[in-house]
Amino acid sequence: MISSSKGLVSNTMIGFVADLLSYALVFVASIIIARQLGPASRGFFAIITLFSTYLVSLLIFGIDATAEIQLAKKEYSLSAVHMYTILFSMGAGMIGLVFFLLLEPWLFLSALKGVDRSFILITVLMIPFVVYSNIANRIMIGMTHIRVFNLLKILKGILDLLGPVLFLVLLHRGLAGAVTTWMLSILCIAALQAGWLFYQSDWKLTFEPQILRQSLAFGAKVHFAFLPAVTVVHLGLFFLNHYAGSAAVGYYAVAYGLMMKIVFLFNALLNASRSQIIGSEAKLAESFVKRLIRHSFFLALMASLIICLLSRILIHGFYGKAYAPSTYALIVLLLAMVAGIITNFLTSYMVGQMKNPGLCAKANWGIFFFGLLIYYGLVPKYGLIGTAIATSLIASIKLFSYLWLLRWFNLTSLRQMFWFRKDDLLSLKRFLISAAHYSIQRVTYHES
Repeated sequence: MISSSKGLVSNTMIGFVADLLSYALVFVASIIIARQLGPASRGFFAIITLFSTYLVSLLIFGIDATAEIQLAKKEYSLSAVHMYTILFSMGAGMIGLVFFLLLEPWLFLSALKGVDRSFILITVLMIPFVVYSNIANRIMIGMTHIRVFNLLKILKGILDLLGPVLFLVLLHRGLAGAVTTWMLSILCIAALQAGWLFYQSDWKLTFEPQILRQSLAFGAKVHFAFLPAVTVVHLGLFFLNHYAGSAAVGYYAVAYGLMMKIVFLFNALLNASRSQIIGSEAKLAESFVKRLIRHSFFLALMASLIICLLSRILIHGFYGKAYAPSTYALIVLLLAMVAGIITNFLTSYMVGQMKNPGLCAKANWGIFFFGLLIYYGLVPKYGLIGTAIATSLIASIKLFSYLWLLRWFNLTSLRQMFWFRKDDLLSLKRFLISAAHYSIQRVTYHES
């Protein structure tokens, strides 16, 4: 238990430093993109990249979560999981292209209104690489190769920064340069992931028929469970583009992107602890998750308070006065930030430890239809702020639904998760001391 605790501290600190570096690089890149493109083109860029994410969410079929669990529990070899990952990525790309060609006329009259068709076609052709990269990330986490995962994360941050500097600042390529940066970053990281996975599996690929049946069976449950939640969140941006135009999307993208960077910082703790959540006994895993939620909730509240007070300075100082409307959207989205951080831990517990994505499905399908009503009610009338309010409401309802289905919506469980204790301060102090000792040891080692 002590060794696992030390491993969690080590992996969390490495993950946090990697996240801090990579998101700092991405944050600077986002500032360059926003200032160089302006709100309208920034909105188009958000729609273009989000459309790829949207299609991947529809097509990934829960295989990323399945691959992580299979390797975390050592059910299959890496060569077998990698082989299936390659085949599945290629199949997802072909299905995505057919899907786009069939719905193309309708898409450009609604969700993709005003967007250049050539850019959307590029994102569709990139689907196999995006799918492969997403699954490869989860494979690394399942194998607990957190350091390699974080190294690639930093490299992606460097690529995401160098691209805008080259294509936007130096070459002045505008929206085309931003899309080119996004495309090259994905291709480079996917190539590095493929090389590392082949190296780890001794350059072998193994086809095991049973992995196909198990992956599709469990992946279908995960996909069915989370498809509506992912769909309804992404739909908000497309609703906003249809009713308010690309400039409003640009404002929202800046606010939402800033909020999500804080959420992703907490993923360092989640990524480091996910294998322990999956592999522990049920009671230990439940206690462990509740403790993680309690600490994360406290830190998220502190972060929300700071961002709320500095929101105007952050938006005006970094992105410029042209993005002033993003300030109010950011404040509203802070509720979604806190809810999203907690929900991520609950999701990992229900899918990884309980292996019961059906619980998530019950909540997510209800949220999907309720979310559509919220969007139809708020976005056409209130535009940018309406989208932010809808996003926060959907995230909060999702959190409460998960707690209710887990039967944690009682005073005892709520106190365990949301009531900060005195011994938590001691635990946090020990964690920081251990982290400081670890950092000093690493510095001493490198100096020697």
